[in-house]
Amino acid sequence: RERSSFEIAGIIEQFGEQFIEKCKPNAFILRTLDALNKCRTSALGGHKDKCNCCGKERLSYNSCGNRHCPKCQATKQALWAEDRMNDALDVKYFHLVFTVPDKLNEICMLDSKLFYSLLFELCMEHATNIRIHSLWPRKRCNMCITYLGPKFKFASAYPLHRSGGGTFP
Repeated sequence: RERSSFEIAGIIEQFGEQFIEKCKPNAFILRTLDALNKCRTSALGGHKDKCNCCGKERLSYNSCGNRHCPKCQATKQALWAEDRMNDALDVKYFHLVFTVPDKLNEICMLDSKLFYSLLFELCMEHATNIRIHSLWPRKRCNMCITYLGPKFKFASAYPLHRSGGGTFP
């Protein structure tokens, strides 16, 4: 696989100060940018890797381990994608994503459990309506709407950031 000529650290180096001045990011975003900028550099120290077969040694810089870092999360992402493929049903299905407008953030913060349960109830209703009022009226729309999900990840530093998904076979 060919390496990209662009590195996250290079982008942060080039545009980081401008971004910080213009957008005034919170402490969580600043820590994330700092971690990504230092990932696999001397700033985080290093370690020796030794081949079990030939004994050859190699110096490697330590990773930041940040969940937003593409270098650190590439393997996890690949394993996650493989797991999802193994979980997939042997049927045609659609993966639907519903996005909540920023203007609803304050309402969400009042009672996020209620907000998200209503959101997913409406998503299911909408998916059912798509089936009933098919975009292809000449074809018989014979599909079963089943909702699998959501699997939320709540990030305490980002109270409005929810990672969830649903599959409609």
